Amino acid sequence: MTPTIDAATRRVRLDPRDPAFTDDPYPAYAAIRAAGPAFF
Repeated sequence: MTPTIDAATRRVRLDPRDPAFTDDPYPAYAAIRAAGPAFF
């Protein structure tokens, strides 16, 4: 599961109920960290 990241508006969209995310969330977290400094 790859999150949708809009760095211009600092928005991240992902489905935390997706089995791929719950099985291994760390690739999604790494993609979010690589996209920008901080997302709230």
